Amino acid sequence: MRTYPNILWIFVNLFIFSILIAIASFTVFEIINNKNFVLFFPLIFLSLVIILFYKQFSSQFVYIKIEDNMITIYQPLKIKKILLNLTEIKGYSISEFVYGRNLYSSKSFIFYTANNEKIEFVKLFNLKFEDFLNYLKNIDIVKLGNELYQTGWYKREYKF
Repeated sequence: MRTYPNILWIFVNLFIFSILIAIASFTVFEIINNKNFVLFFPLIFLSLVIILFYKQFSSQFVYIKIEDNMITIYQPLKIKKILLNLTEIKGYSISEFVYGRNLYSSKSFIFYTANNEKIEFVKLFNLKFEDFLNYLKNIDIVKLGNELYQTGWYKREYKF
């Protein structure tokens, strides 16, 4: 059983990311050619926005495959692949991922691993999400419960 990444959503975010990179490169070009150092501080701010944008969305683009008591978790924007045995999963919880203040929410589930790592899967970014949730109910992974979305200082805070 596996989920598939929502390619359309990835392209939308990569488009936004490329626009931010283009604006930053034009700003660098303006600073270098015209010695317009007034744009230096907006460039630093824009660079921070780009870094935070990438860091946030690279954690959300996650898809998963379960075969033969092994779980493979793919995080393509981090270029990361995690292999776990089913016994290394403490359990999972069901939640919602909220964008903005009541702007949009998407269903999600969170895997809690034995080494206290939390990996969230958001429905917006995964195709076959509901099928996968139904599959989780039929195998030996414990459902820890439902949890509300709680924001922390920078990252989401998890309950379990």
